Amino acid sequence: MKNLPFSTLALGDSKYDTVKIGDHYFAKISVSDFTKTPPAPIQRNSHLRVNKMKPIFNGAYAAKQSSTLTEVAIGVVIEDFDDVDPGTQTVLGSYKAGETYIVDGNTRKHYWMSEPERAAELDGLTAKIHLLRNMDDVRYAYYPYNSKDSVEKPGKTCIVTGTDR
Repeated sequence: MKNLPFSTLALGDSKYDTVKIGDHYFAKISVSDFTKTPPAPIQRNSHLRVNKMKPIFNGAYAAKQSSTLTEVAIGVVIEDFDDVDPGTQTVLGSYKAGETYIVDGNTRKHYWMSEPERAAELDGLTAKIHLLRNMDDVRYAYYPYNSKDSVEKPGKTCIVTGTDR
């Protein structure tokens, strides 16, 4: 990854210092600013998943493991680009340099918005920063976190195998 074209991450009216670890950049951000950030352009309907995930999130808090929920990913547009339908050439969306989007953590965003007392318990979030120049960058940033193919499915041996290790 190239050097960040900025030394701070801007979310809303706030600015957060960034730090490089290996080939990646990170920033400690507030839950409040995170919940005001829109989802990545290819995001699934994460607000529909909140009820399914609420028992898992509540369980993490009950087990004093809420820190496991605090790793998120933010995409920062560093060059203007359009999302163009390849078949019709219709512009589906336009993205401007400086805009930020949630790449990973959208379901948690909706959870914290519906459970503000849980959000208040956290000492911020650790955001991995992805640089977005085009829709390919968006897809490459998003799909490792949210691939339908990598989701464990109830009754599949991968879950049982994982617990046997």
